[in-house]
Amino acid sequence: MKMLFLTYRSSLQHEIDAFLKNQNIDAYTSIPKVHGAGESGHAFGSFLTHGENALIIATLPDEQAEQAVAAFRLLREVLTQRQKGAGIPARLMVVPCEDMI
Repeated sequence: MKMLFLTYRSSLQHEIDAFLKNQNIDAYTSIPKVHGAGESGHAFGSFLTHGENALIIATLPDEQAEQAVAAFRLLREVLTQRQKGAGIPARLMVVPCEDMI
């Protein structure tokens, strides 16, 4: 089992919703208004920054997690091409997860 942490700029919500639907990820925790900074700039939700981030946490069986990672790589490639090479404020981290209870 794997735990996925998906951080993304809230302006990408439509694309992320479609990604979740296409990957049959229908059980997850969504945390809006997550603040931070990365290569795409600051996301502190003020008029001086580029908006806010959001976070989705999901646990998936290993095989489904691998498929989701591959699909997310493709999504980032498509978004990068659409933005003419600009950095895409979306990241996916995967960690091992053990179901305890």
